[in-house]
Amino acid sequence: MDMKILFTCGRIFACFVIVATLAMISAASEIQADELVIVSDAGAEAEVVIDLAAGEVIHNAAEAFVKRVKQRTGVPLSIRYAKAKPGKVAIYLGVLGQSEPVTKAIKSIGCEPVTAGSPGKEGFLLASGKNGDGAGVVVVNGCDELGTFHGVGWLLRKIR
Repeated sequence: MDMKILFTCGRIFACFVIVATLAMISAASEIQADELVIVSDAGAEAEVVIDLAAGEVIHNAAEAFVKRVKQRTGVPLSIRYAKAKPGKVAIYLGVLGQSEPVTKAIKSIGCEPVTAGSPGKEGFLLASGKNGDGAGVVVVNGCDELGTFHGVGWLLRKIR
C-alpha cells in the first residue's frame, strides 16, 4: 500500500481568520497548484523550516505539525532553520516581516505576503507551489504568531 501525506487540496489558499465572540470564521480563495508529497513509503519527503529567531508560538506550531504528521504516519519530519535540504518539500512557517525564510519562499512561488491590515490580526496566508528550481514549497505566513499557528491547523486539516 502506498502511504502518502499530501498537501492536496491541490490549490493555493489565501486564507483569513476572523475571531468574533466564540465563533471562528474562515474564508479562502483557491488557485490551482501542483500536489506536493510530504510523506511517502520511502519516508519524509518534506522538512519544516522556521527562522532561527522565531518566537515560542512558531516553534510550538512547528513541533505540533511534526507531531501530528508522525502520529498519522509514524514518519518524523525534521525542523530546520533558514532552508530545507535540496530535494525536500519545504514547509515554511513564520510571521509577517519577522521571517526572512518565509519572505523568500513567498516570493519564490510568486505570491504576495499578508499585510497587517489584510487579513488582519490572527490571519494567515497558506500557499503552495514550486520555486524557480522546481522544488515544492508550502508557506504558512501569519500576520502574527497566532495567525501562523491557525494556519498550521488549517494545513493539517487539508493534508491527507
